[in-house]
Amino acid sequence: MLSIVLFLTAALPYPLQGGTAHADGPKIELKTELGYKGNIKQDKWNPLKLVLTSDRDISGDIVVRIQNTNGMGQDAAYVKHVELPKDTAKEITIGVPGYFFNKDNNEITFYEGSYKNGKPLPFASGKNTSKRRR
Repeated sequence: MLSIVLFLTAALPYPLQGGTAHADGPKIELKTELGYKGNIKQDKWNPLKLVLTSDRDISGDIVVRIQNTNGMGQDAAYVKHVELPKDTAKEITIGVPGYFFNKDNNEITFYEGSYKNGKPLPFASGKNTSKRRR
């Protein structure tokens, strides 16, 4: 009987452990628009418009990573430093090459401070970082 009690005690989660984790960091919303009114010019530079809104003042680097899809050339990362005032939409535009983009060949990440030594923050809404390549 004692072994059954010990097994159940070890196997069942403790009611005081865990719970929902609440992030203390800023909530950043992201909206994106690629190309010219949704049209992309293949093999040409295209605008990638990013609209960022944060619930608190924060600065950092927005990084757009694009995996080479044509087998010719290298992967690329485009970095832009941005200051996000609280509750104010900030629009930035980054030029990106005209490729076929999908959820697997690109990602957008916001790094608090800088991408070199800052921590990546998830987006509260909008396109979160796409599938990460490891």
